[in-house]
Amino acid sequence: MVHRAAGPDQSVAHPFASLLITLRSIRYRFELPRGAAELATKVAKARRAPCWERVLRSVGPDVPPEYADAVPGWLAELFEPGLP
Repeated sequence: MVHRAAGPDQSVAHPFASLLITLRSIRYRFELPRGAAELATKVAKARRAPCWERVLRSVGPDVPPEYADAVPGWLAELFEPGLP
């Protein structure tokens, strides 16, 4: 039997991808400088954009406005100079 779960965070991905939100939360909570775990952050951002794209495509034209920029937003962060 195959079980399928829905959600933007559920995919087969590099282990670093699961660290993205955790690392961001820790960094913001403790006001740490950017630069910690740069590789993990880059890999995770690269994975988040296509993940969100699949989710939003499955929703169709009824995507809530607050999610409309999820894919371009993650890609912009990935290529923004000076960010890990």
